[in-house]
Amino acid sequence: MPGMILPDLQALPQHFQLAEKVGHRALPDCHLIQQVYCKLKETAVQ
Repeated sequence: MPGMILPDLQALPQHFQLAEKVGHRALPDCHLIQQVYCKLKETAVQ
């Protein structure tokens, strides 16, 4: 992602304007990464 250096789980939700739930727990982290993936797919299609 242009302009982001070493994105982490705190930076990604902010970048994609996603609500960050409980951080650094396996299942919530997986849900967050799924949301980020969907946003990346939307961006790639446009």
